[in-house]
Amino acid sequence: MPLRPDSHRVAEAAVQKFEALKPREWICRAKSSDYGVDLEVEIFTPDGRDTGLTFNVQSKGTAKEKLEKSVPISFETLKYLCKFDVPAIIFRHSEATGNSYWMWADEALAKAAPRAKKVAIKFSQSNLWNASTPARLETSVRYRRMIKERERLTRFPICFEATSAEKEIEFSAISGDLTASVPFLDAHRGRDGIQISVEMTPSSIAVAVADIAVLKENVPSLDNGARTAALAYLVLKLFVDLRFDAHAERVADFCLRRELPAPSRLLATDASMTLLDNPKSAVDLALLNELHKPSDWLALLFASILRSNSDTFGRSSDPVVRFYRAMINAKKTGEDDASLRYTLGNYLRSKRAYPGAVREYNAARKADPTYMERSYFLKELGGLLFMWRRFRCAAKAYERLVSQEDTPSARLLYGDALIYSGNPLAAKPVYAVAAEEASSTGAEAYLKIGLSGWLLESGASATDHAVLVAVRQREQERENAAGVFWAHLAITFLFEDDVECWADAIFLSFHKSELYLEAVLLCALKRCGVAAFLLMKSRRTALLVADPSILATLEELVAASIAAIRQESTYVPGLISGEIDKLYEERGIIRMERDLRF
Repeated sequence: MPLRPDSHRVAEAAVQKFEALKPREWICRAKSSDYGVDLEVEIFTPDGRDTGLTFNVQSKGTAKEKLEKSVPISFETLKYLCKFDVPAIIFRHSEATGNSYWMWADEALAKAAPRAKKVAIKFSQSNLWNASTPARLETSVRYRRMIKERERLTRFPICFEATSAEKEIEFSAISGDLTASVPFLDAHRGRDGIQISVEMTPSSIAVAVADIAVLKENVPSLDNGARTAALAYLVLKLFVDLRFDAHAERVADFCLRRELPAPSRLLATDASMTLLDNPKSAVDLALLNELHKPSDWLALLFASILRSNSDTFGRSSDPVVRFYRAMINAKKTGEDDASLRYTLGNYLRSKRAYPGAVREYNAARKADPTYMERSYFLKELGGLLFMWRRFRCAAKAYERLVSQEDTPSARLLYGDALIYSGNPLAAKPVYAVAAEEASSTGAEAYLKIGLSGWLLESGASATDHAVLVAVRQREQERENAAGVFWAHLAITFLFEDDVECWADAIFLSFHKSELYLEAVLLCALKRCGVAAFLLMKSRRTALLVADPSILATLEELVAASIAAIRQESTYVPGLISGEIDKLYEERGIIRMERDLRF
């Protein structure tokens, strides 16, 4: 007769032990242990009333005393236990000693090493099941449900168990202003909600929400102001961790209004970021905490997130500008501030504050002359000057770019700066080299060689929209198809990505050679996708119906052009020459710019 495996008996004994330890009012429902959950527990009050609170249990028994404080569990099982809408505990019972231990599954998961397949859960004396455990479980399950619901009006009364009247007075002096200013923290208004317990020693303050979140900060000063600040910032951090953003913002605003400095840079960063919906206040709090001194990873992290939240368009009152200026001004004389100035220049550029951006770029290259040896910087500087309509200056930057990295894309940018600065004669040979490449870049250069010749012949300016429209009208009246084409193409390149312009350019290119038609299609598809072609097709239905072969030829060209464009890669300065790899190896710089002009 087969014997029952001892492991089954031990496992069953552990489940029975849990059922014996739990309050008799609680209901246990056995689950299939194949998936990691042995029991589902529903909590009832001592008088038998339903609370609606439940949690899961994975039970682990052992017959060996030396294994009672450790239990192996797969990482996947831990993740599975944490996926439920209700929390789960790992329950450990030792037959050898009669001791039982427990731990929340999410706590065990948080302690696990990344990418571990097996997790060895280690229990301490704080995990020992005792008479207070059921109350701790009930409180934690109730708080976890409230945290998950995240009601806007959830209260978080701050509670402190004073051991003497002196301690009570001391705590009131520290917390009184905070709880009076932020009423949902005031325990005197009721202890409903999620209680924040506070523990204080002469050198530290700790705050906790049951066994869900615990934070501690060393506060060597006995000054009430410093300890009030520490308490406020710790409570704020709790709200950040629990994702009660509106609550965190209220406490951050209190810290700002009371001008309370944080006890650490990490707490200061979290606090400042909670106010990002109001960038001015966020920067005010960051500067109050001297987050700009030094410009370390925390300052740069805050600055980066601040940039993405700002919508003040680079004005002098822009909080982003204020914070970067503070970081730059905090640098000691002779200390390199080039990267900060360059980053600020990029931000101003993105907000189209071109004069300010140029000043910062100029300051960056003065602080670090090697910027002028970096092709990405030259491309961005040229693009900035181009967008500011300083075309001659842009041409100088692009000329230097071509001297360092002679690519079709760099030549196209250089040629554009020349043609828009009123020098189409010099632009033609620049474009000629780029036009040799079989790509949309080569196609654009090919068109602009012809455009340069037309501008020289007509005397028109590539940047004067009104004149170009007048010339196009004049050529239409003369029935000069070539003149109409070139005038319209000049307007189209001036507007860059205008779908209607490109639709008409495709139609007008019918009157040129097939090379021009292919080149226009490549440019239109690169800039606007198929939208321009489809618009042209809908507007020129009569022509296309009259000669179906035209449409068939066009569609073949479009399909071939789309396939060709898909094979192209974006121009990244320094990629071919190895400059990017060198910058990363020597300075840790990673280039992310992918904008056509910049």
